[in-house]
Amino acid sequence: MTNEKHAPTLTPASLKKVVVKIQRPGLKSLFDIDLKNVRALAVWLQKVDPKTDGAARDWVAIYDECSRILYQVAGVAGLVTAL
Repeated sequence: MTNEKHAPTLTPASLKKVVVKIQRPGLKSLFDIDLKNVRALAVWLQKVDPKTDGAARDWVAIYDECSRILYQVAGVAGLVTAL
């Protein structure tokens, strides 16, 4: 699990609900390492994919979109740097 979310109440008197997200330290750097390797695979696929089925796949663009969404969902989108 990459992170956990909890919904505690601030004080019994106020009964205000808040959400606290606890994220594993160093998560972004782990994503960066793994995604750098996946991007290298996408670049290789872009070169070797014969596209004989007529599909106009852009493996690097697919990677870019998927990695952007992954960072967003994981909650580290604001920390994204170019690889």
